Amino acid sequence: RSAEAVSAFLTWWRSWLLTNTDPELGVLCPSSNTAAERMQCVGGAMPTHGILLGFDADARLPYPERLVDFALSLQSSAGAWSDTAPDALGSLTLDGVFQVTRGAAEALSRRDDARASCERLLDLTAAKVNRWDGFAFANTSH
Repeated sequence: RSAEAVSAFLTWWRSWLLTNTDPELGVLCPSSNTAAERMQCVGGAMPTHGILLGFDADARLPYPERLVDFALSLQSSAGAWSDTAPDALGSLTLDGVFQVTRGAAEALSRRDDARASCERLLDLTAAKVNRWDGFAFANTSH
């Protein structure tokens, strides 16, 4: 009975995601939004995509090419995804890098851009970890 319920839910969830995902952005996002709201759309994509992938690792995300474009457009030149500071590492950065890497893997394109994105993030992360000053970093990051 449990397997049937999960299967029914996933069928509904796939349909709901496809129907409600913005085909231009690859995420669920309000049609009119500020830069900060757009950043939250990257954050919101993680649980919506994560529910699907948590039950079915082979599932396909709606509009993966657009998802990569959108997530890359919000990564700061410093390497983070953040609505507070260009070098702030936190949950939005985890969400952003997931959207870029999973989207690029599914789209079978933009892999060089995804790699460059990850390298910027790793450079930023290494610099922050190497300047570790006790709990200040831990209070602003996962």
